[in-house]
Amino acid sequence: MVLAAAGTIFLLSPITSVTPPPPLQSIPSAVRSQVETRFVGRADSRELIEVGVRPDGTPVRVTATQRLDLRGTGDYYFVVQAPATAIRPGPGTQSQPGLRDLGIVWQGFADKRRTLSATVTLHPAAAAKGLPLKISVERAGGAWQVRLRNVTTKRFEAVSGRAALPALQEQLRGVRSQLARHPAVAGNRQVAGEPGAQVSLYVAAPVRVRGTLASTPVDMTLGGGAPLERVVAVPGAARPNVQLRVRTLSPLEILPTAAELGRARDPLLRLQRGLAAVAAAWAYRRYLGSPDPVGASEALYAYRTVRVAPRPAVRAAGTGSDTLWIVLGAGFGAAAICGLAWAWARS
Repeated sequence: MVLAAAGTIFLLSPITSVTPPPPLQSIPSAVRSQVETRFVGRADSRELIEVGVRPDGTPVRVTATQRLDLRGTGDYYFVVQAPATAIRPGPGTQSQPGLRDLGIVWQGFADKRRTLSATVTLHPAAAAKGLPLKISVERAGGAWQVRLRNVTTKRFEAVSGRAALPALQEQLRGVRSQLARHPAVAGNRQVAGEPGAQVSLYVAAPVRVRGTLASTPVDMTLGGGAPLERVVAVPGAARPNVQLRVRTLSPLEILPTAAELGRARDPLLRLQRGLAAVAAAWAYRRYLGSPDPVGASEALYAYRTVRVAPRPAVRAAGTGSDTLWIVLGAGFGAAAICGLAWAWARS
């Protein structure tokens, strides 16, 4: 393809910032820059976000366990912002977390390596805004209809225009090569071409959903060429219990191949959309954020049905059976959460 005029077209970065959440935030942007951060080195983040949903799919409990693996030597002080109501040490932590209005506070000294882990209970309404999947359960036609919707769509501003296909494929190979070695690629790439207008792209992070709805198995991808929404029919008289795990696809699964780029009607736009989808997925792998803007991050979202006990009726003194069952139910729920967190941490 011969271009009428040569210029420079900037490509989106695979870690382009998106409008949060995620990551979750607990303070206004004007105050955020004033929060002290002291950290030298690298930090990898792993998160398990456990979402308890009502039988109709509404989130009512959200708990997040984050493990930060620090690499470097020196003092550290930083805050992982979160609308948290309670905190406890997580599996394998080598330091005790603190809880402030801003979120999780970490302070100490790292000698080459240090593991920080905390489990926080979050305000359900604020936490739900950063979740990647929306679930609704309704009765229809003699079966339960469970609607699963990918809600990760973000807006990106990208440069349109025209560029030679070989040049775009070369840039794609470079990005894929970098991402194969490291999960985050900072900085913008550019390609020679004829820049056009800036366009708004609405792009979702493709997610893989696996698990069960009652006894019905679920294994599907939402987004990335597949529909963002699927409805699963579940037979039975009782509302189906939800047991689902959600992860974003990896960058190499999201990006187009050189052959797919060659078949695209607008290769530049196809590449820009692929890079935007990688950036959206990057955000959902950092639900709680990290002190290292380019550290490796991954997040697993585990959804399950929880039974929220109704407020007990007023009874005569000495009749405490309802209270006992509520306390026992809360204890069993906490035990299940702890068990899943330990299994996740050891995986």
